[in-house]
Amino acid sequence: MYYSPDVYKAIAELLKYGYNFAQIVQQLQLTEKKLNLWLRRYPDLAELMRCVTDPIDNQVEAALLKRALGYEQQEVYCEDIVDKKSGEVLEELKRKTVIKQVPPDVRAAMAWLQNRRPQRWKSTAQEADNNVPTDPEDADLL
Repeated sequence: MYYSPDVYKAIAELLKYGYNFAQIVQQLQLTEKKLNLWLRRYPDLAELMRCVTDPIDNQVEAALLKRALGYEQQEVYCEDIVDKKSGEVLEELKRKTVIKQVPPDVRAAMAWLQNRRPQRWKSTAQEADNNVPTDPEDADLL
């Protein structure tokens, strides 16, 4: 396959749907080497890959951090008088705003730490996985 405006459009479309580098290679039946060559040779393609993926990665990173640390969420409750036949709101009786505390999520915190500080956090998870018996005779020890 040769690089062309059609390839650029195809990559742009895949990026729009959240495909990553490896998925683009697979979908377009390329090699990683070829896509890397195109990224070095065609600055417009490299810029496209960076511009599309960076904002999405930043949004996901911010959402993961928010979830890992916990946050406050505002909820509004309304009591209304509603016409049973038409479903129309006739009068709003009460409007109550409540601020709820969403607790930190341990899995989100672990994902954050394992990716940001792998030397301190990945080894613990990997050691736990390595301690699982693989011999069927040892399975009853679990």
